[in-house]
Formats: sequence, C-alpha cells, structure tokens
Amino acid sequence: MAKQVFNSKQIAPFLDKELQSFADEIKRFMIAQIEAQRQGRLLNDKSGFVGQSKVTFNTSGVVLSLPEQAIYIDQGRRPGLRRVPVDNIIRWLRRYRILGRDRTSGKFRRATEQSINSAAWAIQQAIFRHGIRAKPFINETLEYAEQIISQAVDKVLIPQIVGIVEISFNNNTR
Repeated sequence: MAKQVFNSKQIAPFLDKELQSFADEIKRFMIAQIEAQRQGRLLNDKSGFVGQSKVTFNTSGVVLSLPEQAIYIDQGRRPGLRRVPVDNIIRWLRRYRILGRDRTSGKFRRATEQSINSAAWAIQQAIFRHGIRAKPFINETLEYAEQIISQAVDKVLIPQIVGIVEISFNNNTR
C-alpha cells in the first residue's frame, strides 16, 4: 500500500479530518460519563445537552464547547441559591415528555398547561430547598482527552511529520 504524500497546503485539512474522529471519541466518552451517573439516557436533540456540546480537535488543538448547564451537572447546585427559571424547567419537562400523575390513582395523565406549570414549580422548589447532586464528568473527560491526544500524536501526527521530513531530506540530497 502506497503512503499518501501531502504538500504543506494539503496536510492541514487532512490532519483536521483525521483528528476530528478523535474529537468524536472524546464526546462519546463525555456523554457516557454523564449517562453512567443518571437514571436514563440523554436525548440526542439539538436543544439538549448532547446537541449543544461540541468537541473539535484540529491542528490548533482540542476545544470542548459545553452548554451552560454543564457546570451544574459537574459541580451540582447548593441549596438556597437563586431559583432555577421555571421556563427552563418547563422546556426540560416537555423535552423529556414528563407527564403529571393523578394524585389519587398515581397513574400518568395527559399533560395540561396547569399540570406542567405545577410540576415545574414543584421541581423549582425542590432544587431551591435541596440543591442538585454533583455528577462530575469534566475532569474525567479532560484526562481521557489527554490520552486521546497522545494516541492522535502517535497514530496520525508523527507518521505525517516523519513522511514530510523524509521527503524533504531526500529532496535536499539530490
């Protein structure tokens, strides 16, 4: 199998494409870390945590772009701080299709505006009184990213650099 040779203008896009697969692996690890500490899986929609989280890895470096709620997932939330906006809780209830329950029978019922609002208010009060337990994932993700970076250097960057050095060396000796 012939080794692919690049000039200096071609190498950056090639490396960026190769390194992005390592970035995708870092994101999968991060999501798995969060889901391991939850009762269920995160929804893979654009407005949720998965859709808003971005990991890029190119010749400039690794960038983890996380949504605002990442800090509350990682570090938790102490009781008695500001109240979580009810609108955010209502969006969360609708995104996860959490329905109200009938108080007497305990069965799930069709969600109405009133039941969604009362559930959101109750959740807001519970978070205010009890806080949110921390589910640390950022440090583990950063440690994993370091391992992935060293693998990327060994598997992708060094072979390309060695190939360029060999070609330059051969061209200078003619």
